[in-house]
Amino acid sequence: DDRSSFEEVVAFTLEALRSYRAAGQKTVLVGESLGALVCLGAALAEPDLVDGLTLINPATSIGESWISPVGGLIANALPESLYRSLPSLATPIFGAMGWFEALTERAPLPTSAAALPGAALELSRQLAELLPPATLKHRLSMLSDGSARVASRLAAAKSAGGGSWPWARRCALVAASNDLVLPSARETLRLQALLPGSTRSVVEGPGHVCLDDERVNLLQLMSAASIFELATGGAAP
Repeated sequence: DDRSSFEEVVAFTLEALRSYRAAGQKTVLVGESLGALVCLGAALAEPDLVDGLTLINPATSIGESWISPVGGLIANALPESLYRSLPSLATPIFGAMGWFEALTERAPLPTSAAALPGAALELSRQLAELLPPATLKHRLSMLSDGSARVASRLAAAKSAGGGSWPWARRCALVAASNDLVLPSARETLRLQALLPGSTRSVVEGPGHVCLDDERVNLLQLMSAASIFELATGGAAP
């Protein structure tokens, strides 16, 4: 039911960062997809509050993805009965099999052919309740607005001679090789050119929902980019 705007979420993040800074704490932001967009928005708004960033499959490229027009059509035009039966069919697009299990009340999908249709419909119902059409519509609008705002700030910095954010050399850009939702491999290359000193890596195998994939070791990715050492002056935890 949360209908916060992109700027409101960024403001909430900045408020938390200010409290951490006031307590003398270092802050490293980690975000995936929309979360990465929010983290980057916060870091651009108040660079001195952020010591490091890890951006995974960042949704800065939402305007180049099929998800915006298709998602908008689904949210606005699809009959509710069809909307409630669709999600389980779309889950393989987003990540590894079973990535959604932590969000739902049911056990993994059965392997029995006879039991599978009923289980898939129940899974679709639960996922549709978690993301009803109005929420999907708001989320897409938030993504579009956030992407435009971040792009504007990056473009302004480039036209002024390039960004010199203190966190840029402590920024890890991570793309999943099988992201079918966003063009993350290409987008992280673009961001690397705009964020001098940032590092980029492509994780082979995972899809868009990267952090729920057992092949992804977040601490290893951050350590490889020296995020902990650069941000804190110490060793990785």
